[in-house]
Amino acid sequence: MKKSYLYLIIFLLPLITSAQGFKEKEVKRNIDGGTLYGTMLNAKNANGTVVVFISGSGPTDRDGNSIIGGKNNSLKMLAYELGNKGYSSLRFDKRGIAKSAPGFSEKGLLFGTYVNDAVDWVTWIKENSKNVKKIVFIGHSEGSLIGMLAAKKVNADGYISIAGVGFPADSTLKTQLEKQLPSKLYDESVVCLDSLKQGQLVKNPPASLMMLFRPDVQPYLISWFKYNPAEEIAKLTCPILIIQGLNDLQVTRADAQALKNAAAPSAQVLFLDKVTHVLKEAGPTQDENMATYVNETTPLSSLLVNTTLLFLSGIK
Repeated sequence: MKKSYLYLIIFLLPLITSAQGFKEKEVKRNIDGGTLYGTMLNAKNANGTVVVFISGSGPTDRDGNSIIGGKNNSLKMLAYELGNKGYSSLRFDKRGIAKSAPGFSEKGLLFGTYVNDAVDWVTWIKENSKNVKKIVFIGHSEGSLIGMLAAKKVNADGYISIAGVGFPADSTLKTQLEKQLPSKLYDESVVCLDSLKQGQLVKNPPASLMMLFRPDVQPYLISWFKYNPAEEIAKLTCPILIIQGLNDLQVTRADAQALKNAAAPSAQVLFLDKVTHVLKEAGPTQDENMATYVNETTPLSSLLVNTTLLFLSGIK
């Protein structure tokens, strides 16, 4: 079977980053419990495609920034690049995060809640925007799985995974925790993860692991662990692009390859040398890598931008 990898020839596509070809406005949806906020970017020469961005895990806002760290504005920057090329978009703060935090609690929150919220935003877009012809999801990190599940529900016209995990979340957490915890504590974390994987709450998690396995978040973890991203991406029938930076400290080449192997034969995959989890290039040291998380002036990978534009232009 012919490989569908995208090669460096696409660097010939021009990048326009100077004059803004779009306008932004704050938007909101009142729902049970509180209000969800987002940014609607309307391209001046809109081509009818609206991109829905879904940010990553934890306290990550609509622009790709962790509210406990500095700004990198990775998703905002990508939205701007697309807007200059005629692609309108929506970025939103998930419930309980950033401006959408008031009124919401993690208690009772399930992974499917985020999926349903993304679906409802698509309904909002179609009701409040003119000449919407296509919907494409871009999911980053944890947002990759949310995006593919929502894309299936709304029969999206395209789907892009950026730094998306390719294995069940409990497996990924085990891999990450093994590198961070002493062996005894790691073994205890595995017992907790295995229990949650089986749908069973952990009544007395170790005190040193309480932040990870606190009672209110356990139902969310159970609902998250039941999904296998490789199985879910295989259910999509729309065009698929999988992008993975090779200098990503959180998600690996193996994740992207697992998604590619499971996805439709026509799915495209791009591995980006030197690119970090926040879509920017960095040097070989960990300090240089982490610096990209908190520097909004560092530009996005131009190859990532060009690849995304090429993919979007090819969706029929």
